[in-house]
Amino acid sequence: MRNVLVTLSIVISLLSISVTNAQSFNQRARRIDSLITFAADRYEFNGVILIAEEGHLIYEKAIGFSNFETKERLTPNSMFALASVSKAFTAMGIMILKEDGKVDYESDIQTYFPDLPYQGVTIRHLLNHTSGLPDYERLLNNKWDREQIADNDDVWQMFKTHQPEVLFDPGHKYEYCNTGYVMLASIIEMVSGMPFREYLKESIFDKLHMDRTRIVNRRYRPEVIDDYAYSHVFSIADGGYTFPDNVDEFKYVYYLDGIVGDGCVNSTVEDLFRWDQALDTEQLVSSTTLEEAFTPPVLSEGSEADYGFGWHIRNTPDGKIIDHGGGYAGYINKFVRMVDKEQTIIMLTNNSFKYRNIIDCIIDILNDKECSLPPVYVDVELRGELIKNNMSVLNGKIETMLRDTVNYQFNERSINNMGYELLSADRIEDAIEVFRINVRMCPESGNVYDSLGEAYMENSQYKLAIENYEKSLQLDSENRNAGEMLKRLRGKQSIR
Repeated sequence: MRNVLVTLSIVISLLSISVTNAQSFNQRARRIDSLITFAADRYEFNGVILIAEEGHLIYEKAIGFSNFETKERLTPNSMFALASVSKAFTAMGIMILKEDGKVDYESDIQTYFPDLPYQGVTIRHLLNHTSGLPDYERLLNNKWDREQIADNDDVWQMFKTHQPEVLFDPGHKYEYCNTGYVMLASIIEMVSGMPFREYLKESIFDKLHMDRTRIVNRRYRPEVIDDYAYSHVFSIADGGYTFPDNVDEFKYVYYLDGIVGDGCVNSTVEDLFRWDQALDTEQLVSSTTLEEAFTPPVLSEGSEADYGFGWHIRNTPDGKIIDHGGGYAGYINKFVRMVDKEQTIIMLTNNSFKYRNIIDCIIDILNDKECSLPPVYVDVELRGELIKNNMSVLNGKIETMLRDTVNYQFNERSINNMGYELLSADRIEDAIEVFRINVRMCPESGNVYDSLGEAYMENSQYKLAIENYEKSLQLDSENRNAGEMLKRLRGKQSIR
């Protein structure tokens, strides 16, 4: 009889814990929902989010548009380009090959790329961004025919032809390097004898039943994908959100579209949750291999970097966090694993949303802390207004916003970017007014005077341009652009 009573007591205790956990999950889910809804109302969130704890889904929501032009709505099944969140899959591909005895982390890359002049760089250096290799995007931006779509082989041909110098000796320091992950994808193809897309599908996606996950190169290899979340960027000249292909600043989405390894995996929050759960098992590789992937590398001078194999690694007051972000021409994503507390946040967005403040607030909520979003950036609201009105109409509203520090905050960089958007749209007078706001708010910044000087120069107001470039140089003596512009302006015959 005593054993029966003990067993009954244990069952009641477990049921009580289960009810308490469910209440806690529900309470936190409500707080998170209020946060996300508030952010969406402030035009700060357009995407899909999934949050889990101890392997249980506690919150999932899709808000906004998958296509701003057609007004199609996002769903939990919407597929997004992951950008650099893809790196974890590339790293896993190498880890699988390593366990199969087909690659060695200490192998020199000249084993695979004998024509490249980079010595002492190993696969391990590529994995944890300590290779010192130069950025391939910068090379292609300067040297590649932008009417052609490049693939990985084109990248290595460009490296062979131009031989850009290394940034530092391998292992000497950490510096985030997309080139390294493109090289890892090419190594996977050489060793496996399979295209990178097929290798990831067979070795990872199919095994984990990630049926809505694959490599997508929409321009290089067009295909029709149902429920697809297209990337959007905001353009005043184009009247609001538009595809990055339509904006000069983002035309790289075309000629870089055939390159894989550092990006190009596309997925959904639910598939990524399957991936998250698999990382706590040995479905793909052993726990020993996973542990090494989540261990910071030691640099040559003895300090630790904060990047393992495809993941950032941080020790925080809330425990160990393994995470990765991904941003590319409108897509801004975040995948956070709080491993000590078994908490996961997966956020995918497609309209240049800046996730950091929301992610920080969600982490606080999951840990039963108070949190609140900071005031919204002034430019978030102004961009929409400037599609319909000019700055003279908005002066009163702007003054109110700048005084209302409870609801609005000023950011020099974002205001500066808005000014350049107006310049690109040939709205020079409005751009001047925007840059003048920056000068007023940041009078000790040389950059704001440089921008205002440029706008005055575009408007043929050369005397005012000279005054602002001189002020910029006074505040920042190393501003080469201001110095060069002054030489050009002072050589003009007519000064207004």
